[in-house]
Amino acid sequence: MKHQFRTELKHPFHKRRYATLIHLCKSYGKGVMLDIGCAEGWLTHWCSKYVEKAVGIEMSIPKVKRAIREVKDPNTDFVVASFEYLPFRSNLFDIIIWSEGPEHATKPEIVLNRLAHLLKENGVLISSTMGIEPPFYYKVIRRLIGAYNKDLLEWKKWRHVTVFTVSKFKKLISKFFTIEREVFLRPLLLIPIVRIQSLFESVAYKVLKRYVGSAWPGFGALLSWQGKRKSIAKEIKNKHSNLTLLFSY
Repeated sequence: MKHQFRTELKHPFHKRRYATLIHLCKSYGKGVMLDIGCAEGWLTHWCSKYVEKAVGIEMSIPKVKRAIREVKDPNTDFVVASFEYLPFRSNLFDIIIWSEGPEHATKPEIVLNRLAHLLKENGVLISSTMGIEPPFYYKVIRRLIGAYNKDLLEWKKWRHVTVFTVSKFKKLISKFFTIEREVFLRPLLLIPIVRIQSLFESVAYKVLKRYVGSAWPGFGALLSWQGKRKSIAKEIKNKHSNLTLLFSY
């Protein structure tokens, strides 16, 4: 199994997105933090400097074992769990990070509602998604050149099951959180021919000395947001499960 962080940090886009998440965490650093989908725990480690206690959860047992081996911070723990099953009591966390998670959730609304209950009053959720739908012209041209189906297969390979428009994503978030900050990383120019896009990206990066985006899938688009918890909804039981599901009214 590849090391997720060592692989991703070779790319300037991922360096920038992690720097963005750390900056947002530092802004509200205090109390107890939960990092959902922590992989080998490096983001948990970087953010643990700004909180009293950091907890990372990951559904992959090998990755959790790596995290325990590689992260030695005394205020950090790792648990095998996922956003579909969060084994924590309500009102426990001051900060929750759900990075690159919403696009993997078949029902992100349920997850966001659950996260609102896990947060303390005035708790902060920091989240980001790469599940941003590409522009209409991009999809049309990719279909015309017979490449769009390949894009969709690539999307499925990464288990991205939900795609958002920016407006729909913000509307979903606003059901449970008051958005305080928003960062949208996107390409300066999105070219439907991947090789040309990659060449443009490489040249621009060398000239400008900063990341300018890459072609979709991946898309080089990241919507990061930071919001405070709104008033809490009721908890109700799903008749078909022992898990507690949370819905807003």
